[in-house]
Amino acid sequence: MPEITDSFSALLSDFDLAALDAHEGSIVGVDGELRIEFLSAGWYRFAAQNEGEPVISERWGLGRNPSGTPFRRRYMNFLRACLPQHMP
Repeated sequence: MPEITDSFSALLSDFDLAALDAHEGSIVGVDGELRIEFLSAGWYRFAAQNEGEPVISERWGLGRNPSGTPFRRRYMNFLRACLPQHMP
């Protein structure tokens, strides 16, 4: 199963969490404060395949806010487009 907070799990109650976790892509869910609340196995698989471990596991767990990263602009633009539409 994916890593997920209890509060975010409630938001995804209509989704098949096992299917999301099994997806080959990297899936990350954030809350309204942009904190990481969901991480799929694909997140860690991608990190391992691209020599990102163990740093990814150590620094990018649940509760981390991606807005302070080098990719800030890209992620923030994407998240701003999703949040008003209530997209998970």
